[in-house]
Amino acid sequence: MRASLALAWVTLKEGLRERAFLGIMIFAFLLLLASGAIADLSIGNVIKVTQDLGLATVSFTVLLLAFFMGTHLMAKDLDKRSIYMVLSKPIGRSHYIFGKYGGLTALVGLSTLLVSLFMLVTTFYFYKTTRLYTPPHVAWFKLMVASGFIFLEASLILAVSLFFSSFTSSALLALFLTLAVYIVGQSTHQVMEFVQGPLGKRTSPVVKALAKVAYYVFPDLSLLDLKTAAVHDLPMPPGDLLKAFLYTLIYISFLLIAASLIFKRREMK
Repeated sequence: MRASLALAWVTLKEGLRERAFLGIMIFAFLLLLASGAIADLSIGNVIKVTQDLGLATVSFTVLLLAFFMGTHLMAKDLDKRSIYMVLSKPIGRSHYIFGKYGGLTALVGLSTLLVSLFMLVTTFYFYKTTRLYTPPHVAWFKLMVASGFIFLEASLILAVSLFFSSFTSSALLALFLTLAVYIVGQSTHQVMEFVQGPLGKRTSPVVKALAKVAYYVFPDLSLLDLKTAAVHDLPMPPGDLLKAFLYTLIYISFLLIAASLIFKRREMK
């Protein structure tokens, strides 16, 4: 456990020093500052558009970090052969995987917290300064819950990226595979609903079978997308939130255990 925590701390510091991390964070803050001006150009409720843009910025920033950092830092260790120095110490390969994941999760969590707080501050500023005849209702707590579930989604993406990085040395290939899982995970729920619906009766049995396999194998990321519910103040049943939370934890645990088992048997060249 100590070895994993020590490696997590080193990974966190390494991630904070990355220029890409600083560039992504600066871009996120600038985009949030401009969200009010962008919302003014839209037709409709300016505050709701500001919230939409704010949560979209949080999601884009955090997921971009998860995709890039999750595949880049481990590939960097392999390219620079610093992984050999780490594994030469009394640190097991499973500790390396869990330590890397812990550090990357802390990095993404810190980013989520900073960008989400800035999003709330900018939303509050535009809420107070925008001249409206009827001030809209803003579900502040639900905005924070949505940000928390964005972090959960990014944590899941990090686990996926580490799983692929455990058996490939190419950061580009790991990134491509992770991106493919993300794209499929965004649509499995909708595809399953279509297949099981009235229009699905005309669908080929092979397509139905493939849709079911994809639904149960790939993560259902739609469970973690609460942006619309937060912006429009829709119900967020605690039971559904708990179900999504536990589902994510189980999926992450499975991926990390699988990555550890694969990485233990991997030959280092």
